[in-house]
Amino acid sequence: MKENQSNQDLKEKALMEFQKNQIVIWEEKTTKYIKEPFKLKKMIEEVLDKISKLQIGPIDELIESLYLIIGMIQDYINGNYKKLPSRTFSMGIMALLYFLVPTDIIPDWILSIGFLDDFVIISNLGKQMQKDIDEYKEWKENYIDDENNI
Repeated sequence: MKENQSNQDLKEKALMEFQKNQIVIWEEKTTKYIKEPFKLKKMIEEVLDKISKLQIGPIDELIESLYLIIGMIQDYINGNYKKLPSRTFSMGIMALLYFLVPTDIIPDWILSIGFLDDFVIISNLGKQMQKDIDEYKEWKENYIDDENNI
């Protein structure tokens, strides 16, 4: 019980810290990637590389979210998906950047809790993007069906 409360406290601290102090910094970082698609594609490759090195287990949900965000961004920058609002595009990039940085609120190298803040921040951003993510998933299913019928 005490450990659950401790994890809950860490989650709340991570979210408050991100919202309070970091949002402006992360928005500035995100803008650089929006303006330079080559850097964005390279950053996505780095995120995919980091994911490939992770142990599957308690962070499965985080990894699934990251793959979905990556797909949405890639389909958008490749011109396949055109309905992505700029705010959602920016938040998606912000989520990937946060995951990529190893020394965030809780450094990734701290065993068992290092990705806790990543999960909290990315989950929070995902909730803010949920409507657009749902629309993307629906589009993706139809897009794949259309490609299979060709």
